[in-house]
Amino acid sequence: MNNQLNKDGTIYVYEGTYPDYTSSGHYDSTDAYAAQFIDTAYVYYKITSDAAFLDWVWPYIIKVAGAMDLTLQSDGLTWATPAYFVKYLMDNSEVYIGYKTASEFAALKSDTVRQANWSTKAANCLAGIENMYLGDTLGRYASSKDYYGVLNSSWSDVYPHGDAQMTVIDNVLMENNVQRAEKIWNTSVQKFIPDHVPSDDLVSAWWVLGGINAGQGDTVDTAISFASLQKGNCSWVNYILPDYQNIMVMHKRIMQQRSGDLNIDGRINFEDLALYSKDWTGSSFEGLVSLANNWLEIDVWWK
Repeated sequence: MNNQLNKDGTIYVYEGTYPDYTSSGHYDSTDAYAAQFIDTAYVYYKITSDAAFLDWVWPYIIKVAGAMDLTLQSDGLTWATPAYFVKYLMDNSEVYIGYKTASEFAALKSDTVRQANWSTKAANCLAGIENMYLGDTLGRYASSKDYYGVLNSSWSDVYPHGDAQMTVIDNVLMENNVQRAEKIWNTSVQKFIPDHVPSDDLVSAWWVLGGINAGQGDTVDTAISFASLQKGNCSWVNYILPDYQNIMVMHKRIMQQRSGDLNIDGRINFEDLALYSKDWTGSSFEGLVSLANNWLEIDVWWK
């Protein structure tokens, strides 16, 4: 990995197939790429509690966080790259998570100085994102902010105007403003999925995540978003397809577990009841018996 990272913690787009990748010599972004790396590393650690990984990745966290710092401005937001002076809502919603999880890494390493520094930057980024909100009447955010501080309030294209709303739902609003997440979801659906028919260019997996996180994961609006994948008219289909397939699997599993199939084996039975009852916190044994009776009345199979 150290061979691909630039000295300032940024990374160029690499092209090719594993293991033969070649640097393109240009950036897609420097802020969001860095943030996504830090967040992904943190998710991996939280799942595995791999101490060796934590020790290995920590120096990279420090270095890659520097890529976010590279374009950080006084309003708490970041330029897309050192030479591209636009502050994207999509990128900065990821930068917020990047600084936040970098702070969590610092806490794990007992580095109180970096923990406080990155935590402050996360809070400042959150405040900068809040200043991009266009108000409850419009019910959405500006998709970007330019060099002169002018907000882009355009509302014509799924990407970036609609997709950006989905990223802010997933990365920001689910932890601090669920009501606004629902408002933004409804505003976006009315514009880009009118009458439950998705726009031709609605292909981003962010819409699936946005729908799930806005509490709409089992409604027709999110289901129809999946249908856009079948249109086959997206010029980025090879870029989007693997991501979309992964999200579809995640969505199916979430829905199964919400329905009672806790071990995701395709049916609801006593094995699921055992998983549930193991952590039973009800007040009486009778409550657990009642739950078991309800379970027996369900006969669900997924084809």
